[in-house]
Amino acid sequence: QTCALPILQQVADVVEAYPSVQTALRQPGRSNVAPVLAIEWDPKTLGATGNEVAALLSDGSPRIEVFSSERGFSVMPYMMEEGDADVVAGRLHEILSAL
Repeated sequence: QTCALPILQQVADVVEAYPSVQTALRQPGRSNVAPVLAIEWDPKTLGATGNEVAALLSDGSPRIEVFSSERGFSVMPYMMEEGDADVVAGRLHEILSAL
């Protein structure tokens, strides 16, 4: 579990730089094996919904899949490997800076 925290912190550091974005670490419950980073924002302030950002992540290369809603999305690091946090953080910066 603790090995996932630096990965999530790297992603949080990127997204928290944008207006109205807030992050929270959700600890695993019975069925989860790793903490989850919840990322939420005001879609009007940021200029996109969580579902729209998730679609851009999914359509990009490499494809990044997240659980999304209108107000944000969550990152589950369980299957992430070394270097994947750089990819996720980079794509999020690319997407959010273009809004």
